[in-house]
Amino acid sequence: MKTNKLTKKMSSKSFFYERDFEFYPVRPARRNVLFLTRLWDPGEAKSQRSVELRTRINQTRIECINRCRAEYGTEFTGGLFIEKYASKNYPELVMDNSLTNKASYLQAVKDHAICIATTGLHNSIGWKMGEYVAASRGIVSEPLKFELPGNFTKDQHYYEFETADQLITQINKLRAGDTDLLRMMTNNFHYYNNFVKPENMVLNSLMTVLNNS
Repeated sequence: MKTNKLTKKMSSKSFFYERDFEFYPVRPARRNVLFLTRLWDPGEAKSQRSVELRTRINQTRIECINRCRAEYGTEFTGGLFIEKYASKNYPELVMDNSLTNKASYLQAVKDHAICIATTGLHNSIGWKMGEYVAASRGIVSEPLKFELPGNFTKDQHYYEFETADQLITQINKLRAGDTDLLRMMTNNFHYYNNFVKPENMVLNSLMTVLNNS
């Protein structure tokens, strides 16, 4: 009963602190893979260009999920967040809310050694990237379209992919042994604490302004 009450309390939590996102670069017992994501309804787009962008993003995410499910089986946790468009068009990929609510999702990030990130609308870097870095995860991501502070670079902080075949290749590199995975986890741990942790992000911003004034 106490456990059920605690689980219910955590799943209904509506605000989160930095400690809820943070984890350490420890040697994982399993080299499991996580990709929980959403789709964008093309019917809500304001232009044909936006329709095409949403369709392309959706196709990439669906292909990544299907390939990882086929490749890794129970070592992969992945699917779509519950929403009208996904539920109507891809019900077989929609995950239960018990896994996709914010508290459960953040715990899932910590419970998986390798996490996948894809490009968002307008070529944006999704929130997931910051969440993965905060949790010191191994990351496989589509190419980043924007520069991040602090020399956040591919092969050091994340492996890059452009196709589903490349995604599997890069994941397998991280799953092949502990060396590359732990190195990336450690790099992300240091990057988070130097550049993403809220107080240091503010400090770095202030120092940039002062040094350029």
